[in-house]
Amino acid sequence: MGITDLELVLAHGLWDRDTGGRGLSEVFRDTVCALSSADVAYALSGVMAYGLYAPARYTKRIDILAFPDSHKDINDILAGCRLAFRRDVAGRVVFDDPGSGTEVRVRFAEAEPERRAIEDPAHHVVFGLPTRVVKPGYLVWMLCLSDELEDGGLVVELINSGQVEIAGIRQHLEAAPDRRALVRFNVYVAAADRTKSSSYSASVQARLAGRRPGTRPLPG
Repeated sequence: MGITDLELVLAHGLWDRDTGGRGLSEVFRDTVCALSSADVAYALSGVMAYGLYAPARYTKRIDILAFPDSHKDINDILAGCRLAFRRDVAGRVVFDDPGSGTEVRVRFAEAEPERRAIEDPAHHVVFGLPTRVVKPGYLVWMLCLSDELEDGGLVVELINSGQVEIAGIRQHLEAAPDRRALVRFNVYVAAADRTKSSSYSASVQARLAGRRPGTRPLPG
């Protein structure tokens, strides 16, 4: 098991052990294998993707980005993974695993940057499987555009990971008609600058640097 998997298991492992059966890691493997086998374009997003670039956080949700034209196929695929349908509303479909409570949430990308994030993913090994993952820059871009973001610390930690091209994201946000995302982004960049010299930030950077051999993207 690589360091990436270890950190994700540490973040999510308590849930897996408590269920005594299929947990998040198994639901994840079943879902990714089924999407890949069906040749569906997707990208892992949300807290799990975030945990590949910054300190991993506990979650029992698997977030997936996909194109709208795969909506029906994904419904059939997730049902075939023994997941129960919960809702389909506002460009999202939600399934869950009744045994463990693990939730699989698929958001259908209608515009940028979600569409570009699917077309241009990073490639990582997650729970032993080659996985298409949203790149950190796209994660920051999407979080700044979201009105649902509750924890700006996610963006600050992604910026502090050193894997986000600040100038490029700022350029995209400056061209957007809604200036609120640009204001948010500038606030997060300023906060990241303030925390770079802190002892906490230094310890996080050391840990991330130490695990990077395990997070190497796959060729291609």
